Amino acid sequence: MRKKMPRREFLKVAGTTALAVSAAALTGCGGTPDNNGSSSSSSASSGAASSGSSSSGSTSSGSTGSGEDGADENGIIWKASFDSKLNGMSLWGYDTAGKEPSGDIKLPSMWQGRPVVRISGGFLCENKKIRSIEIPDSVTSLGDSAFARCINLQSVRLSKNIREISNWAFEGTALTVVEIPNSVKYIGQEAFEDCTSLHTVVLGAGVETIDEMAFRNTALESVQMPKSLRTIDRSAFRECTKLTVVTLNEGLTKLGVCAFYGAPVLTITLPKTLRNMHGSVFEKCKNLKTVTIEDGVTEIGASAFVTSGLESVVRIPKSVDEVGSLAFYGCKLKQVIFEDLLIKVKSQNKKIR
Repeated sequence: MRKKMPRREFLKVAGTTALAVSAAALTGCGGTPDNNGSSSSSSASSGAASSGSSSSGSTSSGSTGSGEDGADENGIIWKASFDSKLNGMSLWGYDTAGKEPSGDIKLPSMWQGRPVVRISGGFLCENKKIRSIEIPDSVTSLGDSAFARCINLQSVRLSKNIREISNWAFEGTALTVVEIPNSVKYIGQEAFEDCTSLHTVVLGAGVETIDEMAFRNTALESVQMPKSLRTIDRSAFRECTKLTVVTLNEGLTKLGVCAFYGAPVLTITLPKTLRNMHGSVFEKCKNLKTVTIEDGVTEIGASAFVTSGLESVVRIPKSVDEVGSLAFYGCKLKQVIFEDLLIKVKSQNKKIR
């Protein structure tokens, strides 16, 4: 699993030391050629000024490349470079000599006679004119912030061969429904954060990690975790104010700090495979009335259910070694039953945020 400094934190650290770097580069916007062992960048027309964004053009399933004038069927002239590691073309921008990407976009699966295998970081970041994007199945890699803050982007069709959804990939877009392909193992930090219209996500059968704040502040109403999932990281579904149904899978081993903080989840079952439950996972889940803790769970984190709506009896199985401080503080529980009186219950611990 990749771990990167969050963009906001990076900007604070960068401060005035990045005077020589453009603002677009700092925010992750503005496509540039990847330094992945790529050859020199190229567009299909020479002498054209490049834009900081990029987008797609043609293709359905039968790929299309550049036409005689260097543009795709929509008149867009893509900027691309050869990625020697992936053995194909990486799209990173478009020439202003052609049309600006807008409306419904189909990215090409072939460009200049080679397969398009990667969409570079910042590719169409902050483009306000695209409405939908179709990423061809030739693409296996998606760069950070590729479509971040495309505020009118309502629909995306992802490549069936993409391996991960990168950090901030679709942050702040207008997406409503997302289907994650089975090929994806990792959903990056803030990948769909602040997608306030996103009400449905279908997680593919291969997803192993949902990283920090991946779906924070979305309109998700329910989520079914696939059997492959092992980690839900910090604040992944925090402030999802419409999320009432959550099904955690057997095989899940980690729930990060504040994973479902403030979500109106109605009931939850902690699977027997859960080994690492951090603090405040279900804090302020006011609608949470019942929790089932399966035998096999080893830890209840500090402030795990603090000020949630728990009312009925909670059973703590023998497998639990430790219950963190303030785990059920502020709940209206009728009874907590410990199946093993030797379970360690902490009385003092700093709350984690």
